[in-house]
Formats: sequence, C-alpha cells, structure tokens
Amino acid sequence: MAKPFAEVGVWSEPDATVLSVADNGPGVPTALRTAVFREGWSTKRARRTAAGGSVSRS
Repeated sequence: MAKPFAEVGVWSEPDATVLSVADNGPGVPTALRTAVFREGWSTKRARRTAAGGSVSRS
C-alpha cells in the first residue's frame, strides 16, 4: 500500500485564483461527483454546513 499523501497548490491566473487539491485516496464515487459542488453538501449527514460549490464556483 502506498504511503498516504495530500498536495495543495494555490496560484493566480489573469482572471482567477486557482486552488488545486490532490491525494492518493480512493476518490469520490461517480454518483457523488456532481453533488460535491452543490451548496450545503457535506459528508456529515447530520449537518449541512459546507460551503460546497457556491464558494468553489464563485
């Protein structure tokens, strides 16, 4: 098994600031990939407090 890692990068482009996140985890199941960017989506089912796509797509 590979040693776990996470990598975060931030850079500026002419019309945007970009945040890139990568890891070697199992990934998001195909059925949930669009849900991740919905406002309020969270892995914590009891609370829906995540900013989700409303921040990432703004």
